[in-house]
Amino acid sequence: MRFFVFLFTISSISICKDVQYDFHSLELSPIGTFENACARCHGSQGSFYGEAFANLEPEKLKQTVKEMMEGPAFLQPTEIEIDAMVAYHKALAAQSPFIVINNVIESEQEYIVTGETQPDTKLLFTQGKKSTTIEIDEEGSWKISLSSLDKSAIIGALNGKTVTLNPLKSQWK
Repeated sequence: MRFFVFLFTISSISICKDVQYDFHSLELSPIGTFENACARCHGSQGSFYGEAFANLEPEKLKQTVKEMMEGPAFLQPTEIEIDAMVAYHKALAAQSPFIVINNVIESEQEYIVTGETQPDTKLLFTQGKKSTTIEIDEEGSWKISLSSLDKSAIIGALNGKTVTLNPLKSQWK
C-alpha cells in the first residue's frame, strides 16, 4: 500500500516568460489515495465498478466521490482534490490514461515535477522538438526535472488511447 503526502503548495509560480499558473499541491493525490483508501472495496483502479457508476451524471459523480472520500475513507479532501479524483474516475470509466501533476517545486535552476498515472501507462515528455520517456514506478508515480515548462506536454498512452497534458493549462488530463 502507498500513501502520498505533499505538504507544499505553490501558487502563481512563473513557469515561463509572462505565464502564471496556479499549481495546487495535492496532499490527497488521486491515484495514490484511491489505491490506499478506496481499492479495498472498489478494486485496484476501480476494477469492481459497474456500468452504473461509469454513467453517473457529472454532478452526481462529484457528489458521490466527495461523500465516499469523506465517509468510508475518512478523508478531508479539498475541492481541487475532489475535482482531481472525479477526473481520475472519468478516465477509469473511459478506460483511458490519466495523468496528474501532484506537485511542482521551483528552485533557481529547475522545476521538479511529480505526478501519477496508471501503472501500465507509457509517458512521454515533449518540449519543442525534444522528447523524453518518463520513467514510471510500479505504483504509477513519476518525477522529472525541467529547466522550463514552456512549450511542454506530457503524453500518456494506455489501452490504445492517448491523452496530452499541457502543464501550462491544466494539472491533470
